[in-house]
Amino acid sequence: MPWSDLVGHERVVSMLRRALAEDRLHHALLLHGPVGVGKATLARLFTQALLCVAPGQDGPCGACGACRRVTGEVHPDLSVVRLEESTSTGRLRQEIVIEQIRDLSRFLQFRPLEGARRIAIVDPADRMNPAAANAFLKTLEEPPSSSLILLITSMPASLLPTIRSRCQPVPLGRLPREAVEEALRRAGHDGRDARLASALTDGAYGRALALLGPGEEGTGEKKGETVSPLERFRQRRDRVLEALTAVAGRTDGAGTFVVKVAETFSPKEPEEFLPNLDVAAALLRDALTASCDGGEPGAGADVPERIAELGRRLTPERAAAAVAVAERIRGDLRLNVSRLLAIEFLLSELVSPAPRRGGAPGRPSPAGARAESGRVPSE
Repeated sequence: MPWSDLVGHERVVSMLRRALAEDRLHHALLLHGPVGVGKATLARLFTQALLCVAPGQDGPCGACGACRRVTGEVHPDLSVVRLEESTSTGRLRQEIVIEQIRDLSRFLQFRPLEGARRIAIVDPADRMNPAAANAFLKTLEEPPSSSLILLITSMPASLLPTIRSRCQPVPLGRLPREAVEEALRRAGHDGRDARLASALTDGAYGRALALLGPGEEGTGEKKGETVSPLERFRQRRDRVLEALTAVAGRTDGAGTFVVKVAETFSPKEPEEFLPNLDVAAALLRDALTASCDGGEPGAGADVPERIAELGRRLTPERAAAAVAVAERIRGDLRLNVSRLLAIEFLLSELVSPAPRRGGAPGRPSPAGARAESGRVPSE
């Protein structure tokens, strides 16, 4: 796997390659950045660069025995510490424990068997419990000369300050949406899928790949087929978008129609209702963006014409008010408000007269209505 196979992060790669060529590596690197931007991939690629027996001009070959064993995490000079199953419960632990760090420290004390260094990867480093973190700190304070430690985390502030201060930070930022989309297209994914996945994952190539990966069995026309997480999202998105567009700007029989369309959001099923509400809020933000003529849509990135139609049916003021109501409802649901009442309230914002400029919608939220009436709308 050559360096060029890593999507983005050219500046970071250049820095690491230069340090490797000049043999002036820090004994511990802290790879940090948002989830899915390539931290683990970079750690694996850097480890291969250190242990590859047939490197080329573009980095490790990715095909020699050493590179393949790094990929499989079975190289004798590599140790990877991650969350493991508990021997007592059989469940995945939620933290890295001191026994794992002690094993890692013992591993680093031995001389390399094949390469020039022994390499340890801790992922996610922020999950070390206090005892493990303090034990790890001792290893950082007295590192063996032939060792290299790579810490991976999306929450560097959760690490002990004394650990952070002893590591060289290697920040990995989000990639431009266009770069993620282009990389997905080069990987052979459909253009519409690549566009939507890149928009939904906010510059995280790894998360975009996960969206396009294998998923669960589909329903309806897709029953019997394996549906990717992205396709499952698209099915939900299309149902919600159709409902919002049907209600938006409607004047004749609006009240009855709102009650009917509200059932689309599955108010009696909490595990379905909340994702539907979140998708509605995302689509309304897209519509607001479209109606104001700025920016690219997110949840509707692959159907810009449908987002534009929803934006045309809503004035910018009405779209902004609907977004505010959707976000307010998300909070109100913690107060035991009726989900059916909540979604009817949101949909009615799309058909009622636009709210006053500079103010909140003319009616209270479901929780506000409950407070004024003195009763709790329950399920």
